[in-house]
Amino acid sequence: MHNEKDMNPVRLYKNMVGDYLKRNREMRGYTQFEVCDGICSVSTLSRIEAGEEVISFPMAEVIMSRMEIELSECEFFLAGEDSSMYERREEIKLLFEKEEYEKAKECLEVYWNEYGTKDICRQFFYFWSAVLEERKLQPDRKKKKELLLKAIEITVPDYLNKLENKALLSSIELECVVELISCEEDLNKKEQRYEEFYTYFRWKQSRESFFPVAYRKFLKYYAECLYENKKYDQCIRICDEAITELYGTSKEENRWHLFYRRAKAREGRGRKEEEEKKLCLSDLLAAYYVSSFYYGEEKMESLKKYIEEEYEWQFIS
Repeated sequence: MHNEKDMNPVRLYKNMVGDYLKRNREMRGYTQFEVCDGICSVSTLSRIEAGEEVISFPMAEVIMSRMEIELSECEFFLAGEDSSMYERREEIKLLFEKEEYEKAKECLEVYWNEYGTKDICRQFFYFWSAVLEERKLQPDRKKKKELLLKAIEITVPDYLNKLENKALLSSIELECVVELISCEEDLNKKEQRYEEFYTYFRWKQSRESFFPVAYRKFLKYYAECLYENKKYDQCIRICDEAITELYGTSKEENRWHLFYRRAKAREGRGRKEEEEKKLCLSDLLAAYYVSSFYYGEEKMESLKKYIEEEYEWQFIS
């Protein structure tokens, strides 16, 4: 016979959420410290897993992300204010996808006024504010870096050590690190950081299936860095990996740019073989058609002209 106390809706909710987190953590072989470090204390997570304390949606989102659980599964945590917060976040992300940056800025301001007193909520605000800065016609790189540091320091102030020591990081934490490395002005130091990050991602993939946005963004940036440092063979290898990764998703993201970068790396090697030229042309055409489909042909007129002049290719109107 059930005790009336055990049938209390709030207690049932806490038990359900806590049990869900505990089962998933243990199934993946993670310690409590690994999933909650910088987010909450181990004792707090213990109480949450035991059904003695309610977890907020932002905290649950970061913990679940560290465990590579799809964030859509966070929806069953939502109640009251958490539900409104979730909707606000999704609205902001959608506005960025649509490139409606003025509206995104307004929504971020509303989000700050509603939730800016909470640490983990501020992480979301600072990160997307940094993205907003990056999307400006003349971005302030210093301001972008300051916003990213504010975001990452909320949960991972020693992020470089965490990467070296193979700590678990959430998607937004990983994206912060990717963008912070991109702010590095010394190309050799930037390449070194990307190499370290590449080792980290290889470790993550050895433990579980791992396909976050941060990884795909990282591969694009890494390829660009290798190209700038004239490491053309390595650049091509990373582009190969990134394109393969994107074919495994429904996301277009920066696929056109990867085809373009791979073609330019092939050209950078200076090889004149006919087969190499065919590969370059194939990549340039892929970049052109993918970009035209998603962004409109008018944005790619310079690439079209380059293909026609350098490869004597005639486009059919």
